[in-house]
This record gives sequence, C-alpha cells and structure tokens, in this order.
Amino acid sequence: MPALAHALKMEWPCNVLRDSFISYRNAIVQSADQVALEAGNSASIIFKHYRELTTPEGAEKWFSILPKEGQWENTFSYSPVKRVGAINGVVFKLPRV
Repeated sequence: MPALAHALKMEWPCNVLRDSFISYRNAIVQSADQVALEAGNSASIIFKHYRELTTPEGAEKWFSILPKEGQWENTFSYSPVKRVGAINGVVFKLPRV
C-alpha cells in the first residue's frame, strides 16, 4: 500500500492500517488480551498505545466501510516483479519507497 499511496501522491503513515485495526478492534471487544492475540502483539503494548483512542461507535463505522453501490468492480492488481500496478485497467509504474 505505501507504493500505491506514493504513486497516487497520497500521504500514507507507516502501519496505518495495522494501527487502525488495533485501535478500532480494541474499542469493540474491550480486551487487550484478545486484540493482542489477533494482532500478534503484547497486551501491554495494546493497552499502553491503543486503549481509549476511539469509541465503539467509531469502530463500528470504520469496520462497516464498503464500496458504494456499483463500485465492487473497482479492482487493484500489482506485479511485484515488474513493479506495475493497475486500478480498473489503468496501469502505472510504482516507485521504490
């Protein structure tokens, strides 16, 4: 994802999807032990860095993000050997990051 974000000139913070998952999942299950098991992290780190960063309502919204009606055909493909990506058939070269 960082290479795609770079190609699209988007800011993409390091580990943003992992950090978001941990924060929102912890808000839903309210168990650092469970989220640590799911994320492959320690409960103490989850408790220290991800606790109380969001609400269960915010987490429900985050986990319910889906493409709009008619957007399911939007696809992304990637060739790691050629470092070429394509979105809906539009091909672009991915830079090294």
